[in-house]
Amino acid sequence: MATEWFVSGNPKKYDCINAFRDLHKIDWKQSTNVEEGDVVYIYVSGEEHAVRLKCQANKVNIEVPDIDDHKYDLTGEFDGTAGRYMELELIEELEGDLYDRFVMEKHGFGTPQSPVRVNLETREYLNICQELQHTEEMDPDKHDGSYELARETVRAYKNMGNLDQIDFKDMNLIYHMVIGTWRQKVDIKKKSISESHLPDSEKIRLTDLLDTIWENANNNAYSNREGDASIGMFGTAFYSFYDAKKDDCVRFIQMCIDILDNESDEEMFDICQNALSTGIPGMQAASASVILHCLKPYTFPVFNSNSGNPNIYLYFGIGLEKVSDLSKYIGNCRKVKAFRDKNFTVKNYRIYDLAARKLGKGDKEYDAIDFERIVAFLRDYAGKHYVNPDKAGPDKEAMEAFKEEGGKAREEYTKFCAHVVSAFPDLEAQSCSGWINQGNNTQKYFWVELKGKDWKNYPHSISISLNDKSLTDEEWVLSVRVETRDGASKEEDYSRHNVIADMEIPEGVDAYYAYTNKQGDYLLAEGGQQEVKELRDSGKARKIQVIKRISKPYDYTRTTEIVKETQDAVKFLMPFYKYIFEQAGVLGGAVEYWPSQEEYPVNLTNDDWKRFIDEVESKSHVGCMRVLACYVDIGGIGSPKTLSDKYKGHPTVYTSSILNTSKRALSFFGMDPCPDGDTQRYFPIAFQGRVGSEVNAGTYEYKMRPELLEALQEMDLTGIDLMYDKGGDDEMSETEFDKNIILYGPPGTGKTYNTAIYAVAICDKLSLDEVKARPYEEVLDRYRVLKDEEKRVAFTTFHQSYGYEEFIEGIKPKMDSDSFDVEYTIKDGVFKDFCDRASKKKTSTSGVTVGENARVWNVILGGNDDPDLKQRCFSEGTIRIGWHKSPEVITDETEGLNDKERRILLNFQDEMEIGDVVVARASSDAVDGVAIITGGVEFDTSDEYYPRKRKVQWLYKGANISIIDLNGGTRLDRKSVYPLNRISVGDLLSRVPTESGVEVEDETRPFVFIIDEINRGNISKIFGELITLIEPTKRKGAKEAMEATLPYSNVPFGVPNNVYLIGTMNTADRSIAIMDTALRRRFQFEEMMPNPQVLRNIGADKVIEGDVELDVAEMLEVINKRIEYLFDREHTIGHAFFTGLRDEPTVQKLASIFKKSVIPLLQEYFYEDYSKIRMVLGDNGKENTKHMFILANEIKSNQIFRGDTSDVDIPDYSYVIQDEAFDNIMSYKEIKG
Repeated sequence: MATEWFVSGNPKKYDCINAFRDLHKIDWKQSTNVEEGDVVYIYVSGEEHAVRLKCQANKVNIEVPDIDDHKYDLTGEFDGTAGRYMELELIEELEGDLYDRFVMEKHGFGTPQSPVRVNLETREYLNICQELQHTEEMDPDKHDGSYELARETVRAYKNMGNLDQIDFKDMNLIYHMVIGTWRQKVDIKKKSISESHLPDSEKIRLTDLLDTIWENANNNAYSNREGDASIGMFGTAFYSFYDAKKDDCVRFIQMCIDILDNESDEEMFDICQNALSTGIPGMQAASASVILHCLKPYTFPVFNSNSGNPNIYLYFGIGLEKVSDLSKYIGNCRKVKAFRDKNFTVKNYRIYDLAARKLGKGDKEYDAIDFERIVAFLRDYAGKHYVNPDKAGPDKEAMEAFKEEGGKAREEYTKFCAHVVSAFPDLEAQSCSGWINQGNNTQKYFWVELKGKDWKNYPHSISISLNDKSLTDEEWVLSVRVETRDGASKEEDYSRHNVIADMEIPEGVDAYYAYTNKQGDYLLAEGGQQEVKELRDSGKARKIQVIKRISKPYDYTRTTEIVKETQDAVKFLMPFYKYIFEQAGVLGGAVEYWPSQEEYPVNLTNDDWKRFIDEVESKSHVGCMRVLACYVDIGGIGSPKTLSDKYKGHPTVYTSSILNTSKRALSFFGMDPCPDGDTQRYFPIAFQGRVGSEVNAGTYEYKMRPELLEALQEMDLTGIDLMYDKGGDDEMSETEFDKNIILYGPPGTGKTYNTAIYAVAICDKLSLDEVKARPYEEVLDRYRVLKDEEKRVAFTTFHQSYGYEEFIEGIKPKMDSDSFDVEYTIKDGVFKDFCDRASKKKTSTSGVTVGENARVWNVILGGNDDPDLKQRCFSEGTIRIGWHKSPEVITDETEGLNDKERRILLNFQDEMEIGDVVVARASSDAVDGVAIITGGVEFDTSDEYYPRKRKVQWLYKGANISIIDLNGGTRLDRKSVYPLNRISVGDLLSRVPTESGVEVEDETRPFVFIIDEINRGNISKIFGELITLIEPTKRKGAKEAMEATLPYSNVPFGVPNNVYLIGTMNTADRSIAIMDTALRRRFQFEEMMPNPQVLRNIGADKVIEGDVELDVAEMLEVINKRIEYLFDREHTIGHAFFTGLRDEPTVQKLASIFKKSVIPLLQEYFYEDYSKIRMVLGDNGKENTKHMFILANEIKSNQIFRGDTSDVDIPDYSYVIQDEAFDNIMSYKEIKG
């Protein structure tokens, strides 16, 4: 496999372009391990700054050059004495802007300072450019029959003349004619013809034409084909144009008629712009583009990404505007045409559509793997000794390159194995072998073990390895084998493993047996199964393997093919791997699907399910139909997490859809849910399920019932796009929760516990019932993800000293450790920080990433001192500042700088980060450039005055954009570099003109802020003037939206509409009636009272000791009735105190609950009035004093005091808590009496 290289040529020293033009071959100075046959690209620096020459290395390691090229040597430096040369022969001279440095930098290119390998991203770009420049024009009617079919369908409507009768069915017909028959079968197309409003004569003509084209396809008349035969090139992205109005249908079909016989691109663009500018319900640019392309393949490009291909025009950085927006389609067509005509000669846009499939992330299911890098590392370094670069002396640079190549090769191999194992939910990939061994010598292989989740502790595996000269004499063979790790295997492990010799490799399968003998030799078993059995039984074979090799070449363009072939190999070897554990009796782990037919009989037929789908699901539940189609696509079995990874969207999208479909099915068929203890499960009517190896959100595995699966497989699901489209799944419309909720009730009623349930329900747009039906551990896992990873949930607790400074914003002291001066900084409080996160705009730009926590920086490029610097920076994609006399690295101790200058330089050097946004100052209130930082700080010694630079990608360069309002009314300073902390990235980028390729969306996902013990805080002190802003009608985006200017930062602040406030309130602390009025008016209240039934539901309601059984739930009901009578219902005892009895139903546990929770609460409630506490606990009615929790001892005052005490109010009894009573079950039994 040839390696590709970049080298650099300086045209001021050597006229390389004319040298290759005239001589075709040049002896080029060689300084790295280029091999014969390798491809070498030459980057020409200076004014050219482009890759201009593509060559092949014919000879390498030439000591003395023999090609006379002295007349191209402009400095005399190239005198043939370098000692090492390679003969390069010109393959092609590369022309045009496509190979310009600044264009190629968007595709991973970096100016080569020394010879470097072409990285995967850049190689892909070069290949796609050259392929498109060299390809021949395509005749559409020889490529696919859908071109003729589309034209003649539109011609049928033209022949029809009057379009008054047409509707969405006619739109469907035109669209179905261009959809591939692998998605829309011929019979479906004929059905669309029949259902259209065309006259019978045209229906007959089209049907006959369809038959003819289908016959041609079966006779291999077209170069495009899927399977044995096909018509059509595109998959479908929607179900129907059902929502399109009659006028829309007429307008679209008339447009198609008007361009049918037109040959002018500009005229066709004008016609279509007029027709599409207002949009058509149900139609996006993708579906319009495939129709228009089939009508006019040289005029209309395809913007269809349904098959997973990227938009190749965005890949080329053309700067399209909202490619999915139908109203922008024609404007984008004009831009694509201009780019095409400038850079390429071929006109048929199908050529470009096919080219997109060859991109690393094109129609392939997997990110491209740089196999060449993996093989090159093993080829160049295997067996070599590695030394830490810091200890390598003069070899430091070589060792750094050694380390970098090893790390990247291992990373690529790990990624490849992750692709492979993704198809096997029961297997896990173990760590990849290191690139060096314990002796610091490079390994001669890469190796990853795949193990069953229940068998990870065993040394057996299905292993994927890439190594040199395995059992053949070939270099670098990729293979999959059933293996046992030698270093971890004992004799019993080898014995257990070698039973695989008893399994036969089927005839005709390209797999073989191999073995390791007692001496450690690795040998091929040429005699097949019979030989390895004999070797095993005679004790001559230590270890037996079954192996499948993966076919070559190992090239990134074959990533999907190689991954699929490797997955097939794993699938083939799986029975051998499982056989090891079956024979050893250690299968374990497998969990049967629940419920069984006996537990929950579902006697529905294939036809029953078809009727339900036709009459219910397919009519108005698009999202659920998509999920059903996804399950069909993966064979009917999979977890929501599996579907989420494959089809996008959060796992809860799939869980919710399963639940909702099942509920409707139960209603439709008049069946009851499946009982599961005290819970009712809905999904078993349509699915069975089982818990995966880890109980996390989305890992519950569902298996579709076979009758439902068969029904769906027999139905036409081709109109359903399997990929999740936010907003397109009807089941995920936002559940209506109040924006501000307080959960209130006595202690121990699960208020804080329930905040997690509310938060998950709100954030994942589910009903409370759906979330409550899940195991709480699963809900809590999801809650933690929302809180700790997605940062969409925050939690705080109010208390009496909590204030505005902690909640909204405040001034905090900041002391320099080297001085006694105190500075004060403005610090956001937890709520303001949360609101800022919830209102943060989502930005997307073509080809570059905005940092997650990006800051905005103001820079002055040259100013009045050098007005040309800004244009230079715009041109070269940089920002630059001066201070050329100061050291390259600035520190706090650098001399010759004042504090202001030092701060500017440290901002540029240390504070700016890749992904931050930069604005170029044009005036005190406006900017004329916006960029994203893409590189670290550099010191360019070739620039005399402005050596400090960073690479950026300019998103906008043009007329002034005023940003003074975004900056809180503050004008832009004259400092060269400083942060604009008041300006958010989203607000700034929303000002950038749309043609820049920047798209800004508001954050719409729900965010939940939880305030525990909300009634314990001083509300006016905490919220201050912002209490009004939490009202739903005053939120950002509402009609009566309000903002307040914060007192310290002076910036406007409002509460986003997607923020939900959940408070908890303990009514034993403060009644709702006396809480802050301003707070009470702005919150809705959800009461949470003690619920003994919860204890019954979870099995915490019984304690048994000997023959005595205590009903804890009933006991709690009695206690609370007495408290309510003696005090009020707000001071009852919550059920949550007793839930620990589920896992430990003992008297000792109950005693602990009473001593630590119940008694202290009663003491607090009744102000230690023990006569009432005894009444609550029934002690006043117990006959046996040993069963009394509190003993009442009569006080005889004359035995305590001297003299007459009759005129003094002395209590009649003293009270003692009797510890022994808590350990006696009868003490609790007699509470009721």
